[in-house]
Amino acid sequence: MSPHPVRLALLAAAGAVGLAGSVVLAHTSRHVQGGLGIAPPFITSASFMTAGLFAWWRRPHNHFGLLMFAAGATLLLGAMKLSNAPVAFGVGVIVNNLFFAVLVQMLVAFPAGRLEGRTERSLVGLCYAGLIVTSLSMVTLRRQCGCANPEPRNVFLIANRPGLASVIETAAWVTLLVAATWIAVLLARRWRGASRPRRRIIAPVLWSAAAVIATLAVVLALRVAQAPSAAQHVVSWISVAAVSALPFAFLAGLLRSRYSRADAVGELLA
Repeated sequence: MSPHPVRLALLAAAGAVGLAGSVVLAHTSRHVQGGLGIAPPFITSASFMTAGLFAWWRRPHNHFGLLMFAAGATLLLGAMKLSNAPVAFGVGVIVNNLFFAVLVQMLVAFPAGRLEGRTERSLVGLCYAGLIVTSLSMVTLRRQCGCANPEPRNVFLIANRPGLASVIETAAWVTLLVAATWIAVLLARRWRGASRPRRRIIAPVLWSAAAVIATLAVVLALRVAQAPSAAQHVVSWISVAAVSALPFAFLAGLLRSRYSRADAVGELLA
């Protein structure tokens, strides 16, 4: 049974309003330059939310579509850091990294839409914890996070301890790098253990997921190594392209098969 049209419409409307509001924030911000430079996060968010709604419509008993929508929605919440208001700016910085945590959960939970076993839950939990810790450290232990210029006043500052913040953030990034590597191994094992028909279904997402994990791992490694900013920017743009393609990779796998029907039958027989 497909989700009620009203629910789909409400989610679509909420996403559209959030997207429009984020664009307005970007264009009225005093610390963000306009033009095409602000487009990537909004394009990525719209891609995830649109693909998520379509996936939920096609597979209403699977949470994967809602996870995709949530990934796009958290990216919009992070856009609050574009605000000129100190409180909204701080909240945006805190929640900005949640997009990547939801993205990791989505990658690990594919195709069932839920996490299976302690290992998967632990890996996803590590990613959530590491990303939240880095964000909290940035706003509570640094007078300025370096996220904007000029930067609104930091109303969440507890103590200006940049040295301590660097130690905490480095430890968190190393933890995230280990988790990302572990997830890449998990996805590789999942691919090797799949049958040929199942590989045809999951290939677009798993190959795209492998590209996302690889590029994010490189981004983390460059941050830990404090590589030149130019190198970090290049790899970051590559990761944006890989992440933006991921929801379409899932839809490609969905449209090339009748996996949704097989999944529903399997749930009835289980």
